[in-house]
Order: sequence, then C-alpha cells, then structure tokens
Amino acid sequence: MIEYFKDLLQGFKRATITKKSFIIAFLVIYLILILGTAIRVDYVVTTPGAFNHTAKTTDETKSYAAVTIETNNQAGYIYTIGVYSHIRVSLFQYLISKMSNRLGVDDYKPNVDLTSEEEYERGVILKDLSITNALIVAYEHAQLKNSEIVLEKNFEGIIVSAVLKYSKSGLMINDLITKINDVDILSYEHYLELRDAVNKDDYFKITVNRGDKERVINAQKVVARNRDNQVVVDQGGNMVYTLAIEANPSFKITNAFPKFKISEKMHSIGGSGGAMLTLAIYNALLEEDVTSGKIIAGTGTININGKVGDIGGVGQKIVTAYMYGIDIFFVNPEDYEEALEMYNLIKAPFKLYRVATFAEIIAYLEGEQNG
Repeated sequence: MIEYFKDLLQGFKRATITKKSFIIAFLVIYLILILGTAIRVDYVVTTPGAFNHTAKTTDETKSYAAVTIETNNQAGYIYTIGVYSHIRVSLFQYLISKMSNRLGVDDYKPNVDLTSEEEYERGVILKDLSITNALIVAYEHAQLKNSEIVLEKNFEGIIVSAVLKYSKSGLMINDLITKINDVDILSYEHYLELRDAVNKDDYFKITVNRGDKERVINAQKVVARNRDNQVVVDQGGNMVYTLAIEANPSFKITNAFPKFKISEKMHSIGGSGGAMLTLAIYNALLEEDVTSGKIIAGTGTININGKVGDIGGVGQKIVTAYMYGIDIFFVNPEDYEEALEMYNLIKAPFKLYRVATFAEIIAYLEGEQNG
C-alpha cells in the first residue's frame, strides 16, 4: 500500500501544471463534500411528505386507514398530510435546503429542544390521543343527526407527552397523572386548578400511573423559560411558574355504536391529522356524504371540545397537497397566514379554508353542497 501511494506521489510530481491544478481542485471539492455530509448543524429541515388515508368503512376497500367504522356508508376521500422533519441535518443538507423556498428551516437548540427519540415518543402519544379525540368528537356530532349513534367515555387522567430539560417535576413521558396532593383529578380544567393552586416554591405530590404501577412523585414548579432561555413573564410583569411539561387529557371509550376498529399499525405519528380523521369518521357514520365526493385534505389537531389546533410544517403540507391534486384544504387559524403565503407562492388551485372548530368544517362543506 505504501508503494502504491509513492507511485501516486511520483506521478503527481511528473504531471503538467494543468493536470496538477485539476487534481488539486478535484480533491478540494471532494474534501468539501465529505465534510459537508459529515458535519452536523443545529437546524431542523422540514420537507413535504405524503398523503395518508384517515378512516374507512367495512364497505370500502382502501389499503390502509387508521380507523375502520363498521357501517356500509362511505368515509370519502379525506386525507391527512405528513411532513418529514430532519433534526440536526448535515451542513450539505442545510445549504441545499436554504436554496428552496418550499422547505422549512428552523433552529434546533440541543439544550432546550427534544431529541429525535423524545420527539418520536411524543408523536406516538399524540397520535393515540388524536384518534380517541377524533372518535369522540365525530360520534358526538353525528349523534345530532342520528340518535341511534352512541358513544360513552371515561376520563382517565392527564397524560404527559413531553418533559422539558429544565423541569423539576420528576415526571416522565407517558406518565398518566391521576392526583395532585392526593386529590383525584376529575377533568383537564380541574387539573389546571389543582396545579395552579400550588405555591411556586412548594414541593407537592403528584400521583401517576407509570407502566403498571402507581407512583407518588415529589414535584416542584420552575420559572418558565422560552427557547432562548429567557424568563417568561405575564402581562403584569410577574414571572410565570410551570411544571415544564406538555400534558393532555386522556379518555377511554367504553361503548360505541356503530363499532370501530383502530389499526394496529400506524403510517404516521403526531396529532396533526386529528381534524381530518374526525371528518372521515363523521362521514363514515352517516349515510349522507358531506364531502360530495370531493378530495379533501387538511391539517390541525382536534381536542375533546372540537377545537382545531395549530401544528408545524404547514407550508410544506400545502406543497404536498398541491402535488396530490386535492379540492379543499382546511387549516387552523394560527397557521392560516403561513399556509396562505405558500398557497399564493405556488398558485395552488384548490380552495383554502380557515377553521377554528370541527363544526366550522361541517358548515363549510354543507355550504359547498348548497353552493
């Protein structure tokens, strides 16, 4: 091997100036490319993703759906849109991404933001919550048109989907909070009352179900900080104290008619498909096709009260929707301006509707039918 490199060196010495310049330029470019793919930078790049079916009925032959409703109706052509988030991309990927206005590029702060593994765990939890919330909202709205539709549910507690790095709560992702200071939590609003009643410097007890065991944890609030590590203050200039977690109410559906089945394998994670899943389930429950056969997509979480919430990567979701030739796109108010900017940039041909609640989605579609 040593002799081989000696021969290469001798050959380089005997080469002409032009050939030497070409070899040096080639090696420099090669070295830059190698370093560009090896060096990681603290950015998150969001790219367009794929379409996903939402729900289907037993009478439909869709290859995949997150939820199957046991009716002979039609769930319709209703899709959620996924994007791909690449955390701590290579320098080369970052530079390429900056050349396109159809990709999202955001700072990644290792000392603040969740890791890839934590984001995945969070996404799985939010997906499960999204499906349950979608079922509850869809069944309750469908009951207004067909009294034979039934859904019963129980409140289980508050599930932890993320724990920030500066938290002193002692909580872990996937903990189910059931009590604060030995008081049973009866609702999400009750949880907020109990949490906020604790003095900022006091240690207090949080009872959780972790795995198959009940645990009591000594927790303490901390001063809230933003992603730039700045202290958060309220309108009166007072410091805000927090558990530094993300948590949501968790429900268990105990009875439903028509029956449903949740897929054992999910094609995506996260809660951003909640609103569209709700629409597909609602459509599957009723004989009337509220979509009128249109291809519908959208993005936004759904909570137990039917509120459509904000998500990330909405610009890239607009691009994905454009690629698949949809008719209508629904987006929540918080993300509407960003969605509209990309919508106008790519001159999308579909209709873009801003909706704050599931009821507004139904109202728009009923208006489409009458218009």
